[in-house]
Amino acid sequence: GQTTSTGTDNTTDSPMFPTFSPPPTFAPSFIDGITTQAPGQTVSQMPTQAPTRTPFPSGVLPSFPPTTSFVPTGSPSVYPTEQPTFKIPSVQDARFRQKFLVGNGRTFNDNEISIFETLYQSYTKNFAPIPDSAGADLKISTECIVEQQEGLVEGRFLRNKVRRRLQTEFIQAVNMDYEMRYESAYFNVSSYPILFQNWINQNLVTVTEQMRLLQLNVTEAQTASRLIVRT
Repeated sequence: GQTTSTGTDNTTDSPMFPTFSPPPTFAPSFIDGITTQAPGQTVSQMPTQAPTRTPFPSGVLPSFPPTTSFVPTGSPSVYPTEQPTFKIPSVQDARFRQKFLVGNGRTFNDNEISIFETLYQSYTKNFAPIPDSAGADLKISTECIVEQQEGLVEGRFLRNKVRRRLQTEFIQAVNMDYEMRYESAYFNVSSYPILFQNWINQNLVTVTEQMRLLQLNVTEAQTASRLIVRT
């Protein structure tokens, strides 16, 4: 009637296994051996499989490298873009008298005078001491004004080679008084009247030929003399 104990304990114990904390949300990064950790982050005891190594902190370098140009975009300008101008334009004028031998026995009409004035105005670019690129026609104002003309009848004695005697031939000539006026805000034109006179007297053949082409019926252009007004 006695109960015998078997010596066994009916209580069951669960097996013993180690527990680990869950991995941290952010893994540390390494910059040249220095560990950076944001506040509130837990450092993992296990290193990452492939830690990142960057030579500079994130966000310091630009997203793309700057570009460097080794060739200039354009050649530098040799001359200034705008030529300086005078506050007060340079102005110079002078009056001349010049004799022309004509073959039609009369003085110049209004149309021929206009042609004469235009021709003499065009000569400025031939003697102006400036480069062609400066634009003498645009930056120098030239005006020729015929003031008066006088018809002359002259006698000339010619030797006849056959009869060896003198005979008289009357040739019509015209004395022309005109004014040349120069003005420029870019160049000093104080010497232009004398430059004009020298050029005309050194190119009388050219002047005569151009007058013939313009049908002014001039057989000879003679030297231009400056008129001095005495007061």
